[in-house]
Amino acid sequence: AYPASYISLATDVNGVAHIAFQDGGNNNKASVKRFNSASFEWEPLGLPGFSAGIAAYTSIVFDKNNILYIVFRDEANGGKVSVMRYLTEGSTWEIVGSAGFSVGAATHTSIAFDAQNNPYVAYEDEALGSKPVVKRFNVNSSAWEDVGTSAISSGGAAYTSLAIDDNKVYLAYQDKSLANKITVKRFLPGNTSWELVGNAGFSMGTAAYVKLAI
Repeated sequence: AYPASYISLATDVNGVAHIAFQDGGNNNKASVKRFNSASFEWEPLGLPGFSAGIAAYTSIVFDKNNILYIVFRDEANGGKVSVMRYLTEGSTWEIVGSAGFSVGAATHTSIAFDAQNNPYVAYEDEALGSKPVVKRFNVNSSAWEDVGTSAISSGGAAYTSLAIDDNKVYLAYQDKSLANKITVKRFLPGNTSWELVGNAGFSMGTAAYVKLAI
């Protein structure tokens, strides 16, 4: 048996479960499977190991048109962030924008959509002192653009988790500048900078494996 790492789960509009992971049986590349309730089997979605190289921190979500997106650390592009989406016609995965669009290598990737069906991604960028970064895909320019200031926190972060309420973008993370406690910030429509939600570093002690939901 081969190991599966960086597991992420999402369901489509019909309630069908899909799972993404780093696939030890395919050179640690990204694979996605969906559950077939008729056969009671997990079936590959597209080719197993479809990423160009090793994929880490895989995270998936469906957009409002039921299209599946995946974000991951792309070792074929210097460990930077890449996003792909699954095309039902042709049963293939395609890059969204450019592959490896972050400044440096990235960790703890997360993806979500706003009310207009624009994808956002969050991660820590090692070239920016592992500070958290959030980018939004501009359909017109086919480029990933910073949401607010490029570096959201004053210090490093880990376990970034992204969630969007309509067009209010929320980000939770382990705050290295505050003894590894949790900090949550949000970016509101019309704003140019991120604002705190409650107190910074509000957990009692060190926090890990942070996950945000709305």
